[in-house]
Amino acid sequence: MNKEVRYIRDGAALNFDAGGYAVNPEDDTAVFAGDFRDQVLGIVGTGTVVVYGTNQKTPPDFTAPSTITNFYVPIVLVDYSLVNTYYAGTAGVTVAGTSKLVELNTNLLTWIAIHRSVNTVDVLLTETNAQ
Repeated sequence: MNKEVRYIRDGAALNFDAGGYAVNPEDDTAVFAGDFRDQVLGIVGTGTVVVYGTNQKTPPDFTAPSTITNFYVPIVLVDYSLVNTYYAGTAGVTVAGTSKLVELNTNLLTWIAIHRSVNTVDVLLTETNAQ
């Protein structure tokens, strides 16, 4: 089995805008996920991280309400270190001076957005596609 792995920002912590959304290299809050099946987040610090996803062809405005033409939902995350631990999409993952490694399955999702509650939590993003 071969894996294609992509380290967003070459493995550095993501940049976030003033509203708490991670920004991609094009300064947009949407991250294209259509080429990769799995996204893994490294979360370090103190705060909460929520991930949103969509199956729209074009990126929605994740800062605006979700509608049929601007559709997205919060995504369930799976903890890599605690067996059978899932984080509800709306609640996200909360860390308090700790680190978490979580996965979101982006199978059939096209765009994701990562939102943090405060600037005391950092996020790393790795994408992979097991082939």
